[in-house]
Amino acid sequence: MLYGTLSFLGRALAAMPERVPAAAARFVGWVIYVFPGARRRVLLGNLHHAFPERSERWRREVGLESCRRMVEMGLFVLASPYFGEGRLRRMFRTDASLGEGVSCVIRSGAPTVILSPHFSLMEALPLLRAIAPGFVPADMEVGIFYRPFASASLERWVKATRERFGMRLLSRRDGFGEAMAILRRNGRVVILFDQHAGGPGALSLFFGRLVSTSELPGILAGKFNADTIAMYVERTAFWRGTLRSERVTTAPASADAVTVAANVWLENKLRADANLCADWLWLHRRWKLGMDARRRFAPVSQRRDVVGATLEACGATACPRRERVWVRVPDEFANALLALPVVRALRSARVDVEVTLLVPAAQVALIDALKVADRVLAVPSGNGLGRWRFFWRMRGAFPDTFVVLGNSFWHDVEGWLARAPQRFGMRRGRWQWRPLSTHVWTPPRGTDARRCHLTRQWAWWLRMAHGLPETLDLAPLRVRDVCRGGLLLDSREVALGMVPRVGFFLGGVSGAGRRWPGAQWRRLALNLLALRSVRICLFGAQPLARAVAADLPEGVVEDVTVAGKDCAVLLRAVSGCRCLVGDAPSALLLGNLLGVPVICLLDEETDVRCGPILEAPTVMFRLGGDATASPEHVSQACAAFCA
Repeated sequence: MLYGTLSFLGRALAAMPERVPAAAARFVGWVIYVFPGARRRVLLGNLHHAFPERSERWRREVGLESCRRMVEMGLFVLASPYFGEGRLRRMFRTDASLGEGVSCVIRSGAPTVILSPHFSLMEALPLLRAIAPGFVPADMEVGIFYRPFASASLERWVKATRERFGMRLLSRRDGFGEAMAILRRNGRVVILFDQHAGGPGALSLFFGRLVSTSELPGILAGKFNADTIAMYVERTAFWRGTLRSERVTTAPASADAVTVAANVWLENKLRADANLCADWLWLHRRWKLGMDARRRFAPVSQRRDVVGATLEACGATACPRRERVWVRVPDEFANALLALPVVRALRSARVDVEVTLLVPAAQVALIDALKVADRVLAVPSGNGLGRWRFFWRMRGAFPDTFVVLGNSFWHDVEGWLARAPQRFGMRRGRWQWRPLSTHVWTPPRGTDARRCHLTRQWAWWLRMAHGLPETLDLAPLRVRDVCRGGLLLDSREVALGMVPRVGFFLGGVSGAGRRWPGAQWRRLALNLLALRSVRICLFGAQPLARAVAADLPEGVVEDVTVAGKDCAVLLRAVSGCRCLVGDAPSALLLGNLLGVPVICLLDEETDVRCGPILEAPTVMFRLGGDATASPEHVSQACAAFCA
């Protein structure tokens, strides 16, 4: 039944005036392009990743033409078996390169592996003997690899139509031995080389992104000392084209060299020629390596790895970061700082991942200066239309993965508006509903998320659900270059030598027993000055800082509450302190991130959930309840760090 249906459709298409299938290809391709669905996102996303420097108009034109040519290819597959030899010769011309020069296909006395890229008229290659009888002698064996079909009728139709001019189809399942026999007799083997070979393929790069490339051409070329030639049809009109060939590698060449050279050759052709670029099938999910959500943040590995050789061939030194992972950090500044070690671990685990942090606009300058992510984007404040319009427009940046670290439904909405195909979230309780996330992880029973530090909680989630490596780097951030420069020192201090600085962060979490009043800060400053000569830097709440400074001797206080609003000044000032004292989690976390010793004045709950976690000196004094914090004890700890 299927065999008869295909034969009927093919004969009908072959008998029609060509303007009818041409119009059908244009219309159906347009429908595929404009229909809002996952395939359209794949098409435009592939083009945006491959050609970020091109204009949006250029990418859309190429995408539309690629859809039309995909339909044209399908119609040609059906109709071409019923074209006569005369019609085929009128439809296709042969370039001189097929019969002469370094890419000659018919060079006798040597085996040749022919690479066929996935262009729209690639099905013309089995018709080569009819198109150009002189280019392939009758006694030359030619085998073409193809993917066998599960349907017996479809398999019989494909074999009957593709082998009618003497080309032999070789199954990818069991045709390897037959291909070796053909090459052993100095024949030709044609392979459709692709970039989504799965587990058996070699890890390589294509348009700067990791792919699994088929090693079959390289294995055959290396085993039989064969030349490697790319043969393709350059489309000139509907069902019209010119057959061309180009040398890819010259024997002898290793399997890895052939794999690398084939990808580099194809990428260069697509970059240089807009016609060939539109002819390639961009609708396919070729860059799906490492996209499994369960292993999304695990290092990508394959049995064979030719990434280094590909980078060398392209003149690059490091793997480009083209996999776009967007991380939505919580709006609270302290929680945003707690996310940075996890972001650093995520970025270091995958050498091909570009991490974009989405943070409130007020935090952008400071977090960007910490240089943890590749990009930092400012999220408009509020839940109004401006915020949703921002994320709806950002869907044109084609993020691949959207990670929501917070516990906000509105953050899930942002990921959905950005149209990221993967949206990760963590369910805090078993009854929490997160319908807009594609992958939601629930902590195992018996675990209490409220008694777990947020940084470790996020790392645990991404490790258990998405393959993040177990080791979490808790070393302070290396931002000394950012913090170098003037540390608000005057010339007198420079002449006398560096005076130890102690930073006071004033005005922590509001609530009874959760922050120090001004009298406690004044007692701390006086006790500290009695122990040794120091310079006190005041950060935080400006009214409280002025009240504290009013009771202290002149010349020992440095008020950074106003200048500290500049992130560069703040970072320099914090990094220039011998230690920091504070009752604000965000301030203590900033010092901890920079590797500055911190003296924490926090209650137990805040410490467990949001306290400093990096491996920098930390002294803890409890506030509230049976408080152990007193100005005398804290001043002694400060003096020890200033010794």
